[in-house]
Amino acid sequence: MGLYNIIMKDPVFYENAVEDAVITIDKDRKVISIEGVDQEFLYSISTLEETLLDTGGVVSLYKKFDKALFRHLVSLGGGKKRASKSGSSHAGSGCGKSGPTLDW
Repeated sequence: MGLYNIIMKDPVFYENAVEDAVITIDKDRKVISIEGVDQEFLYSISTLEETLLDTGGVVSLYKKFDKALFRHLVSLGGGKKRASKSGSSHAGSGCGKSGPTLDW
C-alpha cells in the first residue's frame, strides 16, 4: 500500500509520458513534470490516500492504532464530507439509515 495512486485526466500527459521518459512528481504542489516538456500537469489524489502516505502507510498506522485505524484516518482527513449525487451530504447505508458520505 505504499504506491502513490494519482488521478491524471490530461491526455497530453499520456502523449508525452513515453517509455524511458524522466517524470517528476511534486507532491506538495500536486503537479507532474516530464523532462523536455514545458508543461506541468495537475493531478489529484483522494484525501484518504494522501493521509495514508503522509502518516507512513497502512502497516505503520495499524501497528499504532490497531482496530481504531480507520476512525483515526477519518479524523485526520478533517471530517470532509462529499455530497451524494442527489446533492445531499447524506447517502443511504443500505440498512435503511442515512449517514455521511466520506471523501475517500
